[in-house]
Amino acid sequence: MKKSFLAGPSKWSALSVAAALLAGSLFSAQATIDPMTVSAGDVRQTSAVLWAHSAVPGRVCLEYSTDLIFGTGVQSITLKERDALVPVKAPLSGLTPATTYYYRATGPEATASGKFSTAPELGTLAGLHFGVSGDERGELAPYPSVRNAAGSNLDFFLQFGDNIYADFPSPDVPLAQCRTLADFRLKTNEVYSTRFGLNTLADLRSSTAILATIDDHEVTDNFAGAARRTSDPRFIDDTGLLISDTETFHHGLRAFHEYHPVENVRYGDTGNYTTAHGSKIIDSTLMAAMRRPFSSTHAPSAARSFRR
Repeated sequence: MKKSFLAGPSKWSALSVAAALLAGSLFSAQATIDPMTVSAGDVRQTSAVLWAHSAVPGRVCLEYSTDLIFGTGVQSITLKERDALVPVKAPLSGLTPATTYYYRATGPEATASGKFSTAPELGTLAGLHFGVSGDERGELAPYPSVRNAAGSNLDFFLQFGDNIYADFPSPDVPLAQCRTLADFRLKTNEVYSTRFGLNTLADLRSSTAILATIDDHEVTDNFAGAARRTSDPRFIDDTGLLISDTETFHHGLRAFHEYHPVENVRYGDTGNYTTAHGSKIIDSTLMAAMRRPFSSTHAPSAARSFRR
């Protein structure tokens, strides 16, 4: 049996969405950058990554504690956001397993808060409740199908790729293909900003630990990173031997890292030119998920799907 997080009657019925599309209103409405949004990700037993995005560049103070009201045990990190389209993030270490942490980010004009729970010690039998989704096209925001996932007390939420569609026009970036770093940043910011008065992904990402990885649309549809650049005409104006060496690929991957609370883990000298010093984003995401102990005797009673 499958359950959806889309509970109760929705004002975003298929009929109303279709009507809005015909009227052009969905495509014409641009996203609004929120004053401050926050997230935590790559959460393991003793480590995590905090992320914050302020609409106004400047000093951002990240604080975290096991105390909901930040009365005791508060740790702080101060970062500088230099560009309104480039969020900040910081790795945390020395955390306690199986513990809920509360955090907040204070910028020049706004504050936002969130929470996450670290994984239990290895070998611990514990229940595991998580959500999975992907394929966020900018013109389809604000994704009402996940609007109540934030209150579902999930251990983590896996953003399973195609977090943007860089190869499809949207209100904020009406281009057939993102090419510049600015294009990719605007496209990603669009997905995580308020539209029509809702920001369901911001609510989810502040309340639940995030694991995120890429698929293909973060760059372009069905690209083969290890293939030679000249084998795909879509990269003919780029430079580099492989598609994964091109400017378009690197811009897409950089924007992904900037807008997600993930570690930027890279391979070393593997001896293989297709992987040497490349990103380990998929490996690190799956390893973080695998480090959360799971017992079949505590399995959730039903699988849940996130319709998009």
